[in-house]
Amino acid sequence: MGAVSPVHATAFAAIALLCACSGGAGNGRSLLVVTLDTTRPDALSLYGGPPTPGLERLAREGVVFERAYTAAPITLPAHATLFSGLYPPRHGVRDNGQILSEGAHTLAELLLAEDYQTAAFVGAVVLDPAFGLQQGFERYDAPRPAGGPARAHAEAEAERPARAVIDAALAWLRARDRSRPYFLWVHLYDAHTPYEPPAEFAGQTPRARYDGEVRSADSELQRLFEHLRAEPTLDETLVLVAGDHGEGFGEHGEEGHSVHCYETTLRVPLVVRAPFWARLAPGSRSRELVALADLVPTACEALGIETPADLDGRSFWSAAAPEERGIYFESFYGYLNFGWSPLAGWIDARGKYLHASDERFFDLQSDPLEERDLLAERAADVTRAQRGIAELERAPKLAAAAPQVSEALLQSLRGLGYAAVGGESRALPHPLEDTGLPSPERMREPYATSLSALELAKRGELAEAERLFRAVLEVNPGNPFVLDQLAVCLLQRGDFEQAAATLRSILDLGHRSTPGVWFKLARCLEELQQTPEAIEALERALALDPTRAPWLVELARLLRASGRTGEAAQVEQRIAALAKDG
Repeated sequence: MGAVSPVHATAFAAIALLCACSGGAGNGRSLLVVTLDTTRPDALSLYGGPPTPGLERLAREGVVFERAYTAAPITLPAHATLFSGLYPPRHGVRDNGQILSEGAHTLAELLLAEDYQTAAFVGAVVLDPAFGLQQGFERYDAPRPAGGPARAHAEAEAERPARAVIDAALAWLRARDRSRPYFLWVHLYDAHTPYEPPAEFAGQTPRARYDGEVRSADSELQRLFEHLRAEPTLDETLVLVAGDHGEGFGEHGEEGHSVHCYETTLRVPLVVRAPFWARLAPGSRSRELVALADLVPTACEALGIETPADLDGRSFWSAAAPEERGIYFESFYGYLNFGWSPLAGWIDARGKYLHASDERFFDLQSDPLEERDLLAERAADVTRAQRGIAELERAPKLAAAAPQVSEALLQSLRGLGYAAVGGESRALPHPLEDTGLPSPERMREPYATSLSALELAKRGELAEAERLFRAVLEVNPGNPFVLDQLAVCLLQRGDFEQAAATLRSILDLGHRSTPGVWFKLARCLEELQQTPEAIEALERALALDPTRAPWLVELARLLRASGRTGEAAQVEQRIAALAKDG
């Protein structure tokens, strides 16, 4: 799958040649990063969970961090922070389906420039190379989703199990150049919904099946660790194993992740194995407050690589994280997809501040379950947290990446269970801005209702689904996701006039860069015999996603039916070119 872009490849080849001539490769140690998608600490035995012997052994040989945090409870933004050392307001990836700018200096790019061999093996299209994390990887091996002209093949898939990921990583390790250090990233997606573990790890409840998925992934990781022990190269390899975010099982009313920022989805496991680490002894546990943003500077220091300036993360390799530090986190998922206020926050030694159109403050030491809001009692701590958020927002930001993700790829993400995907890039409010929108906390019940309606619609119970969607819109009228799903229901039962009006209301909210909305509007307008308007809507959809051959076929048909044969012929040439490329 994807690799370094031609421009990046040329630049890095030249840098790597210079590094090779002058020694390069830092201190010669290799790096293994394992990211466990959707894995909360208490799913692992090293944090008191079910048996995970592979990671338990690694923990005995390394250091377990008990207070590690992600920057966002969403896969792509969390990984963008992990590999850039920047928080989301600075790297710009606020939701799945968005793109990390080429202006980011990723960990893979830094190590490639030092003559490291770089390879990534990921478990799901949520980390497809189109989203920008491929920067610096000579090999980027990911599932290939169906839908685009170049991806319509039998082996297309949205995700793959840990066994397949580990098999591919082991094959690469066996074939690599043993004279050079390597950077290998392995991403395991098994713990994400749906929870369908192999039979030997099955359970009766959703939580038991989730734990089974984590245990299954652990059994596959054992194969990777044992291979490195047998080579033997493990003792000269820095190993970082981290969760990207957790998972909710009803705590604070949240099932799954993305919407809220409670400890169940924000706190992550982190294990560091490095026998050459002088500061912390193997088998120890640390209560330092650390973040996924810290992994780039920590890896650079451990590997003897110059650390980029102006990162948000701090190395914890030679010195403990300072007591006064604070960690930023956010979820813009509700703002981008549901018309809610952004959720942002700050964690430090004094507690945890959450800012939305309502505010809360929790003392995590005395109240780890976040049950007592101390906002009224901790004004000074709230002010301090707000100051930290404001300072981060003022820091320089990466230039926005040009939107280039196809609707087919976004549809693959929805097929993985993401109810909505914020593929649209637009100006975002300041994390502390008063948007006047409802908070995620206030929208907890309407959100659950909308997910219930979505399930009804999937089963064909359109009347009841439509009733529930309309009930949500009574309290949350600016919810583009619910409006879109309501339009789908109306389309399916043939009410094209109401469907068109509903789709136009999404456009009126400012969501004009979503090609699927324009395509559905075109369908409605054609049924309403408004052919010129249908053609215009199709052209708007294709301007945003020019790779959709079925949409081009529809456009050519409408143009011919309207007597615009010359334009139809031009569209048919585009269809032929796409077919040839595919």
